[in-house]
Amino acid sequence: MPIVQNVLRERGLYLRRLKEEALPDLPSKSFQNVIVPLQPIQREIYSGFLKTFIAELEQVTDKDFKRQMISFMARRTRLLQVCSNPLGVDPQYKEVPSKLLALDSLLEELVERRGEKVVLWSYYTASLEAILARFARYSPVRFEWKGCRSARAP
Repeated sequence: MPIVQNVLRERGLYLRRLKEEALPDLPSKSFQNVIVPLQPIQREIYSGFLKTFIAELEQVTDKDFKRQMISFMARRTRLLQVCSNPLGVDPQYKEVPSKLLALDSLLEELVERRGEKVVLWSYYTASLEAILARFARYSPVRFEWKGCRSARAP
């Protein structure tokens, strides 16, 4: 039926179930904040980007900021990327990023000692690739959500 196919293609189809309905025995989420100091070179890269970013923000007018907001948000994202894995913004970066070092001990405890399953995520390709390579012994599975479309009711 072309009408149904068009609606599905344009608006998508989804069925929403709450976690309690779909998986009632699933344990609740647990969060633990871990403060991870940046590696020395990672900190230098971050500090350099931050210093430039602050200088540009201090010189821009509100009107110009609004006009260039996407550019400023991209620079903010670059700072977050450096915190995750500087390799994404600096191809010469050679240190092991601090988050990977922190994951070494966390995954050893959670996976090897406790036998738990773990979900790791990142917004950055360089981080995903580094995680897969470093933790290959755990047989990680990579899942990427590409082309996310919002579904609207008809």
